[in-house]
Amino acid sequence: MLPESESGGREPLLLTGAALTAATVARVARGGGRVEVAEESWQRVAAARRVVDTAVAAGMPLYGVTSGLGDRAGEALPAEVLADFSLMTLRGRATAVGPPLPADVVRALMLIRLNSLCLGHGGASRGLVESLRDVLNAGLVPWMPGTGSIGSSDLCVMAQLGLALVGEGAFLSPGNAGHAPRAALETLAEHGIARLVPGPKDGLVLCSNSAYTAARAALALVDGGRALETAQTTTAMSLEGYRGNPGPLGADVAGVRPQPGQERAAAGLRRRLQGSALYQPGGPRRLQDPLSLRCAAPVHGAAMAALDLLWSALEPEINSYGIRVRSTAPRLPGPCRYPVTGPGSRLPQTESGERVPLIPDVAP
Repeated sequence: MLPESESGGREPLLLTGAALTAATVARVARGGGRVEVAEESWQRVAAARRVVDTAVAAGMPLYGVTSGLGDRAGEALPAEVLADFSLMTLRGRATAVGPPLPADVVRALMLIRLNSLCLGHGGASRGLVESLRDVLNAGLVPWMPGTGSIGSSDLCVMAQLGLALVGEGAFLSPGNAGHAPRAALETLAEHGIARLVPGPKDGLVLCSNSAYTAARAALALVDGGRALETAQTTTAMSLEGYRGNPGPLGADVAGVRPQPGQERAAAGLRRRLQGSALYQPGGPRRLQDPLSLRCAAPVHGAAMAALDLLWSALEPEINSYGIRVRSTAPRLPGPCRYPVTGPGSRLPQTESGERVPLIPDVAP
């Protein structure tokens, strides 16, 4: 649990499923602050949930919802199992091992998963979304061992989060270090949070995603950026102290071999040295400095390019659903390749007569 001094005093962050940045993830993960779900996001969540409820009621084949998982994907689940299958999904995959994840990583992954559900693509129940929001806002940190990814997603790690939300797992104690984890059910009750009763598909939504990997990447991006800014400042100070030669930092020099990030790094060093006596005649004490100084811009530029590449991969990951839906129905051309229904079935309708849309962008 976060200290009270870290959890208040800011306007809530409004989540829509888009526009989340690594800096915002780090701020909420490390500094607390409340989050809220935008009204349009609640509408999308409700619409997607109607698709799941209608499909379940009609007995349509949906992977991990009305069918088994893995090798048992072709087996239809008995009606009496459907209500408990989400809980069974979490219990069967909560096998991560090792020491618990740091609090900032856990809070980051909860925020990323909550933001992705705001898009409405997952078919999660409203109760699941509320549970993630309430635990995050209460400053509670689920106990989650960090070793257990199977490669395709963070199944085993994220299932531990699900166990905490349903009251069967544990939460880290305040201060974390030196304290045993606290039972989830009593911790939730102490904070006035109802335990999650997962409905159909909720178990799959909680564990079948890569929010843990994305959380690690987001925090690494922020920390890497700060380290790089520090490196730029200390390099400029070293040039001043050593009376180094700023010639290699010129825009014309960096442009001769314009590797990604190099000119930006050189510009950052020039900005820090603006007005320096090093640019005056006789300022530098040597014609050529050691490699650690004269090659600083290319080295820093390579780091900048690496962080740019990380963000290009991370941005869509933290602003998208993150895992796709499977169906046993045949492929269709275009972006909607599978319908929700089985072969020969009509598109289902809700009680109000509303046509249920196809679930887009599904996995093969």
